[in-house]
Amino acid sequence: MRLFLRLLVLLGLVAGVAGGFGLLSEAQKLSAYLEESFGPSEPAPIEVVEDQPPAAEHAPAGEGETGDAHAKAQDARPKAPAIPLVPLDEVYVNLVGDEDADHLLGIKLEIELFEDADRILIERGSAGVKNAVIEAAREQGLSSLVNTAGKLYFKETLVSRINAFLNAPAVRDVHFASFYVQ
Repeated sequence: MRLFLRLLVLLGLVAGVAGGFGLLSEAQKLSAYLEESFGPSEPAPIEVVEDQPPAAEHAPAGEGETGDAHAKAQDARPKAPAIPLVPLDEVYVNLVGDEDADHLLGIKLEIELFEDADRILIERGSAGVKNAVIEAAREQGLSSLVNTAGKLYFKETLVSRINAFLNAPAVRDVHFASFYVQ
């Protein structure tokens, strides 16, 4: 806290001198008051904590097994649940552009599911899922797919379209493994 106040005072000094506002005397008064009230400012001590080696290394020779205790401790740690992802083959879509030229969108998706049990729905309906991707891309058009906001909106549209096709809220998100426009 004291260090913060001193920095604030120092900043006021610099600003006052540089700006010609005459804050120098006021800043000195404030600095003197702070020093009288709280004493001279000293940086807070930094506590250094050294890593402790595994317990097996501290055991006397012949007691315990050297690598097993560490391995068991690592196995006991909770593991993050795996995110169920289903890759979708690359899809190519002809886009309607603002000018007369035709453009091609190449997109490869990874579909993130709420539950791994929904994987079978995506695998069985892969043709319908690809069709939903193609229709959604054609509706977006070139101009909206070349900026970040348009891509985020496209992702939301894909999630809702695929869930509507599956007739179940199975898809949590879609991730672009590749995305290019020619």
